Amino acid sequence: MSSKYFRIQGTIVIIVGIVLGIILGNYYKIDIDDSYYRETYVFNFWMFLLISGITDVLGSLLIGVATIIDKLDNNVPLKSNTVGSNPVNGGTSSVRICRNCGATISPSATVCTTCGANLKVRAAAPSQNAWICPKCGRENQNYVGTCGCGEIKPK
Repeated sequence: MSSKYFRIQGTIVIIVGIVLGIILGNYYKIDIDDSYYRETYVFNFWMFLLISGITDVLGSLLIGVATIIDKLDNNVPLKSNTVGSNPVNGGTSSVRICRNCGATISPSATVCTTCGANLKVRAAAPSQNAWICPKCGRENQNYVGTCGCGEIKPK
């Protein structure tokens, strides 16, 4: 899923939570004494804090997930996919797909033309305790047996 989805959902949850906190914080109170009948609206601050606090935490978690997705996507090299036929060389042309928005991008591009995401790929030499996935190019630690793209660690 796109980080944009989580960011929008998180913002909506926060706004709805504050509105619900205000609505549910106001309640109708009827005081009936022996000879006096009074109707009033009273604001319950604790109910407001409870409702808006819970939804604000949920919204913040969704926005945090969006931030994590953005950071992961910007540090992972883009996968080379074969798309369409190229009449010049009689075969297929290699293009990259932006992991942020899914747009088709030129292999030499450093920034996505659709969403502006950074497309710089890490160096191909893995560190001493890592291996490079042959399918997507992601660097994984040696204790990881399967890459995030689903490819099993080569022997």
